[in-house]
Amino acid sequence: MAIEHHEDDRAKRYNNTKLIVGIVGFIIQIAFLQVVLLTGASAYLADQILGWFANAYISMLIYIVILGIMDGILLFPLDLYSGFLLEHRYSLSNQTFGRWVWEELKGALISFAVVLMPIMLALYYCIRRFDDLWWLPVACAVFLFTIILSGLTPVLIMPLFYKFTPVTDEEISRRLTERAESSGLRVRGVSSFNMSKNTKKANAALTGLGKTRRIILSDTLLDNFTADEIESVFVHELGHHKYRHIWKGLAINVVSIFAALYIVAHLHRFSLGAYGFQRLDDIAALPLLGFFIALYGLIIVPVGNLVSRHFERQADRYEIQETGSDVFISAMNKLASMNISDKTPNPVVEFLFYSHPSIGKRIKMAEEASRNN
Repeated sequence: MAIEHHEDDRAKRYNNTKLIVGIVGFIIQIAFLQVVLLTGASAYLADQILGWFANAYISMLIYIVILGIMDGILLFPLDLYSGFLLEHRYSLSNQTFGRWVWEELKGALISFAVVLMPIMLALYYCIRRFDDLWWLPVACAVFLFTIILSGLTPVLIMPLFYKFTPVTDEEISRRLTERAESSGLRVRGVSSFNMSKNTKKANAALTGLGKTRRIILSDTLLDNFTADEIESVFVHELGHHKYRHIWKGLAINVVSIFAALYIVAHLHRFSLGAYGFQRLDDIAALPLLGFFIALYGLIIVPVGNLVSRHFERQADRYEIQETGSDVFISAMNKLASMNISDKTPNPVVEFLFYSHPSIGKRIKMAEEASRNN
């Protein structure tokens, strides 16, 4: 009991520290956006860039890059502490400092090239082309882009970060493939990825859409979980398919994206004058959009987490029904131990920040299901 209590305290310290750092980082980013707007730094930077480059779109991208670098420098101490020092303190990271820096830089560059640049170009074009109605075509573009990225991520993005190899354990590969096919899903195969190069944590997923759908298992999961436990973890992912959570999630995303951009567009238009901007397409006013998007996220994320936890409970029930309570509880305890999960977080913290029910609640649900059978 003393060892278990020590582990629970350790998990709480780790997760609470991560949470605090995340909140502080969010506050710093919000403050940074306001500072560059209110001090005139944004207008000065935009004017300088427009003086160097005649093309508005090139100027906009350079502006975004410079602002992003400034933001990255500002947040670097927090990222270093949370992403490297804290992970090593709790013996979770396998990265050297050089490897950590390289992975962070690679992630930032790919995020900019694959996600931020196309979205910002579409956004700025629509603002210049459609004026106050810019939010409508942007919402359509973001939604389509999200679907395309979901399909391409397993085959184009993830291999840039991890090495994927076919799972050599024939029993596990066969069991998971049969599970998928019995649920009406065709998968390209069962692959392992070298998550251990970065961390001791474990994970599994059913990624991709259509022909790009595949089962991926971290090498840490394969090395530490039994075949029954791995199957149980995978069946949870099939539960999402059974209850059509992907399609329901897409429908919710449609509503959320359109609502977010509609509200943000009106707040942006209403606030331009207060910050000294005259034109909707003023590059210097872009941080104002980021500010309102961040505030909207602050409100909508807990709502999204509420829906997500409902989906996760349904998938858990399916997993328990298909593989049994004992295997489910064993897998949950291992995941909690390897990922240093807080089994019993503060209810307010869980409501606001958890996309999954706490491990303690998930285990309690399995225990109740076992007693009722």
